Amino acid sequence: MLNRIRALLRRSRPQARPTAALPQATTLEAGALDAYLREADVEALLGDVGHPVLGTAAQRRLLAVLTEDRLDELSVPARARVVAALQTGATTAIAERAVERVFLSTTGEEDLRILRNLCDGDGTHQDLAKLLFSDIDDPRIRTRILDHIAAHAGTHGGVKILSDVDDTLLANLKDRIFPRGTIYPGAIAFYTGLDRGPASTENPLGDVTFVTARPSDPFGLFESGTHRLVKARGIGSATVLSGSLLNLFTHGSMAAKKVVNVQQYTRLFPDYGIVFVGDNGQGDVEVAERIVAQWPDAVRAVYIHAVVPATEAERDRLAALGITLIDTFVGAAVHARGLGLLSAEQVREVAADARAALDAVRFADAEAERLARAELDRDLAAVTP
Repeated sequence: MLNRIRALLRRSRPQARPTAALPQATTLEAGALDAYLREADVEALLGDVGHPVLGTAAQRRLLAVLTEDRLDELSVPARARVVAALQTGATTAIAERAVERVFLSTTGEEDLRILRNLCDGDGTHQDLAKLLFSDIDDPRIRTRILDHIAAHAGTHGGVKILSDVDDTLLANLKDRIFPRGTIYPGAIAFYTGLDRGPASTENPLGDVTFVTARPSDPFGLFESGTHRLVKARGIGSATVLSGSLLNLFTHGSMAAKKVVNVQQYTRLFPDYGIVFVGDNGQGDVEVAERIVAQWPDAVRAVYIHAVVPATEAERDRLAALGITLIDTFVGAAVHARGLGLLSAEQVREVAADARAALDAVRFADAEAERLARAELDRDLAAVTP
């Protein structure tokens, strides 16, 4: 309902003028139509298309033009904007079939990869997982789109970073060293480096996804809060896969929901490898063990932040499974460099970021600061000058 109210408010703005724009959009020439869609308020134009009361005949005609008659004229960014508009608010049966047409008509590996990323990383709770596994109700349409992705995705070679939030990105629940809310030193540089890859190429789409036990809701309020949190701390383009209220009661149930999220993500992006980052405070070890067992070919690395004490025997046991227990993100970066996921220069950037960030932390007591500095100094010693 909140999304519908917001859409109605947007459509009421004079500058949007969707009613006047509908017939004009259908008569634009090919290049002009594509350029128009990349700049226009497509959500306002399509509105509640297919809704028996709120939808209009003109909106249905426009949808037919965009996703049937002239779909082959649309660039991938324009197609992504049409999909985003159809996802907002109630996704009707007509909208679901239109989304299917857009995806099934996009066949090139690169085009399909860009379309999936644009539909996934727009910085809101309206991501690709929500579209295919929640908004689209018809299982036949969902299956056809997923089968199309599997058949045409190809092999990319890049990685998607799937990360927990609490006690992984920032201190919150179990950590007894860093003040609550502190971003762990070096974390932002580590995620950024993995996102860009060892060649350090700019990737405007973003490959960071936060898989959190924080519950989702119909309006995306919890996920929007997580988006605001990570943006405020330096990660601008990310996706959030959340949990549910029913999965908050035990570590096992939280882990199970995260595994489901990871499984869905592997179906959305089968052409990418996975780097999973979690902590040993709330079930992420179980998540790690399950994903390396179920998707051994896809998982490139797993890093578990030790926010509670772990014995050497436990570290060795996890290492034998391909799971690396880390104390700092510098240690994670050094390990990732050995796997070819980061360059030597990126490791030095993580180290520099960690030093500066640690100096800025206001610890509650001297002993906590001593422990944090001792762990960081030990891992910094392994960084190549």
